[in-house]
Amino acid sequence: MMSIHEKSLESMEQHLTKALLACEISNRWPVYDSYEDELSKLANEILKHKKKWLTASDVFSIFINHINNMLSNNAPENKELSGSLSSIIGKENIDLLLKHILTFIDSIPRRYLIYFPLPRINLGDIDIQITKKITLKSFSNDAPMNLLEVYAGKRKLSTKTLYICVDIDGYVLPSLSNIAVLQALSIFKQLVHLGISINVFREGSDLFSTWGLLSGIGQKYDLHAIVMNHNNQDNILGSALLHRDVAGYISKIEFNHDYTSTVKAGCESVTACLSSSFSTFDKVFNTEYEGDDIAAIRTAIEWAFDSNSNDNDTVAFIQVCIGLEALLGEGVGQEPLTDTLADRCAYLLGNSLKSRKDIKRNFKELYRLRSNLVHGRVPRLKQNESGFLRWGKDILDAVIHKELKYLK
Repeated sequence: MMSIHEKSLESMEQHLTKALLACEISNRWPVYDSYEDELSKLANEILKHKKKWLTASDVFSIFINHINNMLSNNAPENKELSGSLSSIIGKENIDLLLKHILTFIDSIPRRYLIYFPLPRINLGDIDIQITKKITLKSFSNDAPMNLLEVYAGKRKLSTKTLYICVDIDGYVLPSLSNIAVLQALSIFKQLVHLGISINVFREGSDLFSTWGLLSGIGQKYDLHAIVMNHNNQDNILGSALLHRDVAGYISKIEFNHDYTSTVKAGCESVTACLSSSFSTFDKVFNTEYEGDDIAAIRTAIEWAFDSNSNDNDTVAFIQVCIGLEALLGEGVGQEPLTDTLADRCAYLLGNSLKSRKDIKRNFKELYRLRSNLVHGRVPRLKQNESGFLRWGKDILDAVIHKELKYLK
């Protein structure tokens, strides 16, 4: 473990050894209370070096997974196992576990691929590199079956579905609470929203509106992100169930064929069109470009996606306001000054005195409604105020694209 300081490594070895020796097994499962104290100390030491990729919960999962694998390798699945871990597997295997767990921790960040589906889009076989970390992929009936037939629980990659594949570093558990999965989901949301904003994608009618009842209650939003090891792409590690609002929204997204036939008439193929369109956002997704400005743009794009995917107009309205604050505010967490935000928005977007006055007036009204909502003066957005939600979404997209132009 050359990447970790020697004293820190010694501390890790001590805490992990004590946790393994103290660990009790009941019905083939590690008893939490027996190892919790020493493993918490181990997690604290590890997070000094790996907190960008790991949480304390991840350290506990790694510990448990390694123990369970060792038990499975040393005893038949139907054999009842209870007692101290050391008495069950022996000192030699305790030493082996110690080595394996520390080596695994040292190997983090590891590389994974996470596939997010756009189930309504079928473009045949495509493999388009957007950036070093993002690829658009879909498979026809002739797709490599060794990849498509490897299940993750009940999940597998599907034919005739466009996937946004994110190459992510870290430690991935197939759960939306995992750091790496959340980072990949954020990238997915941003790419989808930008695709809609430039008319490559468009929001269609509800995919399940006519046959949803036939598919069974609960399956309407049954969409998963598929996780696989970057170095072993035949091995699907698991799948993370997407939230209902995200799944419902992306299930309505279509490919806009009009875009390829009109705006990009000069493209030789759909693949060329997609590659050309998304290449304009290279700096947004390229991790070589960092800084507060890029972070603010990424944040605003994600809030715009969340607002569009939310069925609750009141929450969607507040999400629009947060997106605007990300780009127009100071980014210091203080209560935004409406006049300042309105001025910035007006001078960023307005091309005449009248247009700037109109933008400033509407922006102040938008923030009057926002203030009433967040401070509890009113419980929800009224029906006759929904126009400000639509206006806010349009303004947020306009500000995002203005800032994107400045990046170029």
